[in-house]
Amino acid sequence: MKVTLNLRYKSKVQEHVLKMGATMVLGRSSKCDLRTEDEKTSSRHCRLNLKHNGLEIADLDSKNGTYLNGIRIEQSELFLGDELKIGDTIVTLEEKGADQEAFEVLTFPGPLKDRLAYELKADFTGARGQNQKSGGRRGKSATKEEDDTRKLEIELRKKIKSKIKLSKEEIRSRYRMKGILAALVDVGSFLIVLSAPLFLINYFAPTAPAEERLTIIFALEGLFLATFILGNFKLSKFTLGEKVTGISKIYSDQ
Repeated sequence: MKVTLNLRYKSKVQEHVLKMGATMVLGRSSKCDLRTEDEKTSSRHCRLNLKHNGLEIADLDSKNGTYLNGIRIEQSELFLGDELKIGDTIVTLEEKGADQEAFEVLTFPGPLKDRLAYELKADFTGARGQNQKSGGRRGKSATKEEDDTRKLEIELRKKIKSKIKLSKEEIRSRYRMKGILAALVDVGSFLIVLSAPLFLINYFAPTAPAEERLTIIFALEGLFLATFILGNFKLSKFTLGEKVTGISKIYSDQ
């Protein structure tokens, strides 16, 4: 059994044939079996192992992580058509370079509807099933499938006690509507803070001289904005918008 890996970094393309029983390490080190010049990859980034019953990938504690079809993984099985992302390098498992045995072993078994709930050895890669199942559809149905996939991903991570925890940025990208609402809340809060000094000066000192009013407004603007930025973005792990929309809860529940 053999498969062909296609490695793309910028305009450079490499092909590597992986044969039965072979183990291949990808990374920047000259000692790696498949080397990339991508500075975002670790010296020993991930390892591929082709066995009689399948192809496995394992992340080697890389700095920037190994992503399988958009989901960060620790260890997983691979199937034909999968796409790996390590740094800015894309690695695809090519169908054209696979022999008959590889087609039989490395084609996902069962109906695609079961792929969403397929539990891997160390992590969940539901993006594969979601991408195949939605098949380019748009609208509410596709959005609902994406939301279901994201929820299932987090639940399976908890179930298998995965070491990988989604960052709040990853959660915002997976729950796009929550991310958009969180941004709107933060922008709204900023505008309220920005307009508060004008409201206060008009309420407490409506008859003060214009020059004095302007000085007070500028002073309050600086004080309020500094406090808001420090409290909302620096001292607190989550912004007001992330707390209101539940992003902080999703993060803590992992």
